[in-house]
Amino acid sequence: MFASAISRHSARPYETLKPLSKKIGIPIDATYADQDYDPLASELLSDPRYVGKQAVVAWHHGYLPSFAKALGAPDSTYPNPWDPTVFDLLLKFEWKDQGAPAVTELRELF
Repeated sequence: MFASAISRHSARPYETLKPLSKKIGIPIDATYADQDYDPLASELLSDPRYVGKQAVVAWHHGYLPSFAKALGAPDSTYPNPWDPTVFDLLLKFEWKDQGAPAVTELRELF
């Protein structure tokens, strides 16, 4: 479970994951700064610990298109630019083989 690092401007990604983290007992890794989506994408794509696993990532919306691209998602499969007024959209990335991930947009029902 990953959230962009808490900064003097925002802790929102961390706060978004905090209830889930507490409920399921998985700690939040908040060591990556907003701009460090490339290193996080590299870790998720190359570290054997994540093969066949699910990862939850909460990030600041301005960097989500760049993060999706770093994960190898085709350009037309995610919002770019991200609408800054949208807070209920989740992106699900699924790798079925070694190719690009399939991206599904999910809306929160609240």
